[in-house]
Amino acid sequence: MMKRKTRIEIVQSSRPTLSLQTQSLEQTRLKAVGLLVAVFAAVMPVRSILIRDTSLFISELVCLALACSVTGLLFWRPRLRLSTLRWLELLVFGPPVAFVSFKYVVTVLEAVTRQDELLLSTIVNRSLFLYVLVMLIYATFIPNSSRRTAAMVIPVAAIPVVLTAILRYRFPRVDEMLTRVTDVETTSFSVVILIAGATISIFGSHVIHTYRTRAVEAEELGQYRLIEKIASGGMGEVWKACHSLLARPAAIKLIRSGAVGQMATDPQTLFSRFELEAQATAELSSPHTVSVYDFGMLADGSLYYVMQLLEGLSFETLVRRYGPLPAERVVYLLSQACDSLAEAHAKGLVHRDIKPSNLMTCYYGLESDFVKVLDFGVVKRISAASKGGLTVPGITTGTPAYMAPEIGLGSPLIDHRADLYSLGCVAYFLLTGALVFPAENGMGMIAQHITCPPDRPSRRTELEVPPALDDLVMWCLKKKPEGRPASALELKGSLEACPLLKSWSPAKATEWWRLHGLLTRR
Repeated sequence: MMKRKTRIEIVQSSRPTLSLQTQSLEQTRLKAVGLLVAVFAAVMPVRSILIRDTSLFISELVCLALACSVTGLLFWRPRLRLSTLRWLELLVFGPPVAFVSFKYVVTVLEAVTRQDELLLSTIVNRSLFLYVLVMLIYATFIPNSSRRTAAMVIPVAAIPVVLTAILRYRFPRVDEMLTRVTDVETTSFSVVILIAGATISIFGSHVIHTYRTRAVEAEELGQYRLIEKIASGGMGEVWKACHSLLARPAAIKLIRSGAVGQMATDPQTLFSRFELEAQATAELSSPHTVSVYDFGMLADGSLYYVMQLLEGLSFETLVRRYGPLPAERVVYLLSQACDSLAEAHAKGLVHRDIKPSNLMTCYYGLESDFVKVLDFGVVKRISAASKGGLTVPGITTGTPAYMAPEIGLGSPLIDHRADLYSLGCVAYFLLTGALVFPAENGMGMIAQHITCPPDRPSRRTELEVPPALDDLVMWCLKKKPEGRPASALELKGSLEACPLLKSWSPAKATEWWRLHGLLTRR
């Protein structure tokens, strides 16, 4: 029996994820900054040659050599340790800061020598801008905590203040000229700009780091770490995940709080119902029913459940990609689905959302075309429909394209035969590649399921459909539940009794999967 869990916690073993992401992100960002610095460093000596000012030519070449060397190392070694990357930060940002500082000192002395107040004012303002720019680029590009960012940007903000103080003390003419060019108000404003630049950099780094940490933690559900998104829809997402301790792969379905809110004014009531259904589903042991490992509710009200990760194709993808299936394969697949439904029905569970996207043919162990029934009872009240219509909140349960008439009518007397009707619609889709009742919207489909007689599958496809299978599908599509097969086992027996011109076997299934390149990972 599964334990109720209403709060998600991050396990200690999953915490290195942030460091791993920081390592990857830091190297990517350093590559970008390194390229920018290398381009800038390459332009500077060319500019010096063009304007015939080679006083800083050697220092410019040194900066270019360092920038190219560091950037080359970052591209040549794709996975450097985080400690190494931290040292490379200094080699990426250090030379530009050193060059700006050296340029500042040289130009200030040159301006004093020439008594050029305009040049002095220009270099002071330009250097101020460059120091602030370096601080902002560092805080924006480099993933850091606010403390580490402060340790880097505060010294950068202090450099022009310290250099100016040294120049004023060491060279009286500099002090005299700076006093004429910059009054107390201007000097105070420059200091405020540096402090503001450092403060914005530190605070910005803190905000970015906080959101990035939350994003990583949001990818941790209990003992499971989210790896990549498999699918998404209007109601939620499906993620590939891995158990942090067992390294067991899993699939996690997240049903977002917005979708939950549409279905119940009291999320806790919905969660209680969700819990009972998940526990009932966990008792199912048919190999053709997907296993549910865990479930819970997040702090924002989103629901999630953890299930077996399957490798294969949904019936919908199978038909959309490869076209209608031969009759013998349809019988082979549906017989397995009947095994899953038979056990569920025997335990009083009705799926109520049987459709091609909730049935998968997998390679499972050593078998191909092994059918798994998904979303059993867990999301029957809050599922999103696939192509063919959306679930209608508050009116019906299920997907209009595959909905039994009694569900469309809102009857309270829904039993297992509603699943058999839906399975008949799935059989129709597998044989023809078409819906039983095409319509422009979900309500139109529901109305046709209630009132219109369907065409026989054999009339909607060029493939051979044996008369017995044709009749069997029409049997499942009877408007009245009592007119349909009495049970999933009866339906399975009738499927297996259908006379077929050919047979489908595990060997044929494996050959089909191999022919279509679906067994390459075996």
